[in-house]
Amino acid sequence: MKKTQLFIFLFSICSYISAQDFTTDFLDNHKERNEDFSVINVTSSMLKMVMEMEMGTVDDEFKSMLQDLKGIRILTTEDNGKEYYDSARDLLVKQHEELVSVDKSAKNVRIFTKNTKNKMTSEVIMLMLENDKMTLVDIIGNINLDKLSELSKIVNRME
Repeated sequence: MKKTQLFIFLFSICSYISAQDFTTDFLDNHKERNEDFSVINVTSSMLKMVMEMEMGTVDDEFKSMLQDLKGIRILTTEDNGKEYYDSARDLLVKQHEELVSVDKSAKNVRIFTKNTKNKMTSEVIMLMLENDKMTLVDIIGNINLDKLSELSKIVNRME
């Protein structure tokens, strides 16, 4: 009995550790060329701080949304952008649901989500290619799609 409990405990820890966001997995797949990338990590604490500076205070709806966010990762490269865009797109199609795609001459934009069972989104990824510059924006956390809609209304009020 104790061996079974220990096995389950160790298995759950390994599963937790191996559950990474897409950006981490993508960078791991391209370890030999990581110097091609610029990576920006924004934590939920930093998001709250920026919003408080911009708005003076953060309203309750936005606080609720930020509380569930783990962070935002932005990955860019101007070297071999088309190659990295294609590689990221191919990986995303296997693991995520594509919501939007826009292909217009030298610009390509795709938005993907990874959903949980209870209408929550654990990841929203925007993948963009313009000329040979690839940009990937990865929003990580528990995102309720209804709250995401509310967030866009809050941001529109700020403009």
